[in-house]
Amino acid sequence: QLISQEDNRAFYLDFGNEKVNRIAYAASFAMTQYPTELLPELKQLLLKFKKVGVREIDGVNICKNININATLVPDPTILFKGEDYRKLSNPISNIKKFTFIYSLNINNPQQIYWESLNPYINRKELNTIVTTADGLIPACEIFDAQYIYATPNEWLWLIDNAEFVVTASFHGILFSILMNTPFIYMPLRNVKAGMNNRVILLLKELELEDRICNSKEDIKPILDSKINWDKVNMLINTMRNSGKTFLTFN
Repeated sequence: QLISQEDNRAFYLDFGNEKVNRIAYAASFAMTQYPTELLPELKQLLLKFKKVGVREIDGVNICKNININATLVPDPTILFKGEDYRKLSNPISNIKKFTFIYSLNINNPQQIYWESLNPYINRKELNTIVTTADGLIPACEIFDAQYIYATPNEWLWLIDNAEFVVTASFHGILFSILMNTPFIYMPLRNVKAGMNNRVILLLKELELEDRICNSKEDIKPILDSKINWDKVNMLINTMRNSGKTFLTFN
C-alpha cells in the first residue's frame, strides 16, 4: 500500500506506543517496485517493526533495497490444516457427484477452455457447480451449469467434496490443496497475468506445476493424473511450520 495516501499509513501500524511490538505477517505491497521517492519514508516506518514477513518475493526485494530484513512466509490460511477448515464447513444437500468451478476474475468461458472442459465433465458423468464472486471484474454467470452463491462455510464444503476443482483463484487452489482435492489451475491472461505469480510460486514450492493448464490439450492429462498427497502434505507442513516459527518469540 502506498504511504502517499494518508489512510494507508494504518497498514504500517503508524500509531501507538513506540515500545509496542509491531509484526507484519504475510504482508503484500501489491506491486513489484515501490516508488523511489517514497522509499526513505517507507524505511522509517518499517524500522519500527520487530519482524517483517511478506508473502511475495517482490516484497522481500523491496525491503532488501532499503536494508530491511524481510522473511518470505506462507499465506496465513496455511497455518491451519484441512481438518481444521473441515470442521467449519456446512454441507449443501441434494448435490450428487460434481466438479466445482470457483469462477473469480473469469468473464469468458474460453478463459478456462470450456469447450474442452465441459465434454470432459460430461464423460465423467459429473454435475457442474459454480460459485462466482467479484474480483477485478464483477461476478457474472457465464457457464451452462448450476450456480450456487455459497457462504464461506458452504464454499469450504464444495471444495472438500468436489471430484475436482477448476479455478484461477489463489485461495481456490490453496484450499483445494489443504483439502486434498484434485484441481486444475487456469492462469489469468493478458493484463491480469501478473496475478498468477503467487499461485505459480506456491505450485512450484509444492512440486505441483503440472496442474497448470496452458491450453485445452492440457485438460485431460492433468485431470487424469494422480496427485501424491502424502508428498504434498509433507511439503505444506514444512511451510506451515516455517510460518509458526516466524510467529514464535523468545
